[in-house]
Amino acid sequence: MFAQRIKCRPARRRIAGVPTRRMPEARRTGRIDAVVVTATQGVSMPLSTLGQIALPVADADRSEAFYGEALGLPKLFRFGSLVFFDCAGIRLMLDGSAKTVQAAPGACHYFRVERIEPAVAELKARDVVFEDEAHLVARMPDHELWMTFFKDPDGHLLALMEERR
Repeated sequence: MFAQRIKCRPARRRIAGVPTRRMPEARRTGRIDAVVVTATQGVSMPLSTLGQIALPVADADRSEAFYGEALGLPKLFRFGSLVFFDCAGIRLMLDGSAKTVQAAPGACHYFRVERIEPAVAELKARDVVFEDEAHLVARMPDHELWMTFFKDPDGHLLALMEERR
C-alpha cells in the first residue's frame, strides 16, 4: 500500500472522498500538522499492474528485428508503424512514427532472467552489445541482485537482472 505524506492545516483541509488518518506523532503530541492519505482507500477502481509500455523508435522495422530476433520477445502484432511484443504479460509497444528519437536520460527497462550469464552469452551470440559485464549490484537479506546493461538501436537503455537466491 502506498501512502503519500501531505502537509495541511488542522483537519480543515481534507481531500474530498479520500479518508485520512493521523500520523503516530500527531497522536502522541496532539498536533495535527500532517496526515497520511492512503491511495487504495476510498478508491472504487484501484490501479493494477502495468498493461503496456510505449517506447518511441525511429525505425519500426529495425526495432522489430532487434526486439523480436535479437532479444527473442514474442511479437503480438504490428499495425503500421506500431509493433507490439509480449513481455511476460506486459505489452511493449514500439512506436515507429517518430523521425528522430532521443533516449530518455535516467530511464531503463529491466528484463528479468533466471540466470544472467547464459542469457548474456545467448544475446551476445545474437550480436547484442553490452556496456558492461554482469555484476553484483546489491546483497539483500534473501538474494543477490545482478545486472548488466545494453542499448537498443535508438539508444534506449535496457538491462538484464537476476535475483540470485
